Amino acid sequence: MDTSIGWIGIGIDILSSDPFFSQIIDLNKELVKYGSNYNINLIPPHINLYDIDIPVKNFEEVDRKLKEISDSHNSFEISCSKVDYFKHGSIYLSCDLNEDIKNLQQDIVKNISTLRGNIKTKEYWESWREYTEDQLQNREKYGNPHILNSFVPHITIGFIKDNNILKDVNIKLNELFKPVVYKVSHFNLVIKNSENKTIKTISYKLNTQLG
Repeated sequence: MDTSIGWIGIGIDILSSDPFFSQIIDLNKELVKYGSNYNINLIPPHINLYDIDIPVKNFEEVDRKLKEISDSHNSFEISCSKVDYFKHGSIYLSCDLNEDIKNLQQDIVKNISTLRGNIKTKEYWESWREYTEDQLQNREKYGNPHILNSFVPHITIGFIKDNNILKDVNIKLNELFKPVVYKVSHFNLVIKNSENKTIKTISYKLNTQLG
């Protein structure tokens, strides 16, 4: 039996054919002026829903459960209204936490978290990270602190090391950004093996026939 540990990331990719994608690319390029080296070509624009380390032997079961989840959720719209930042330097587009994305994430977390066993996602146990009590509870129970009651839907567009300019850069980018309502028609699963190499990406189409 394969006892190796891999990684899965589940998120909503922004389609390159959508005008929103071009706007994100432009903002990412603007951030280069302020020292950002965040390569959006290597990490395509997306809203992260859930990511964890997980036994490789459970990859097929993850796929099966996500197919069931996609069949039970409608496509929906989400508003991305402003540029914001986290204090550690990540610059992102803030998206509304509406009931559709909240319910989709809850369904994913509660179904997929059971497949991780006792595996800890090393990234989330790094000593420098600071968490609220709710985030610590999420990390212990589901392996990821940034979910459920601590979920902040966002699209990372860059990273700035100099905290002294974060506020000014944020103001500048908000002057350039045009708020968007994006239609979510699918979500993706990215699978990495025990050597941290991406071995598969699977897209799940949300149901457009319900209701």
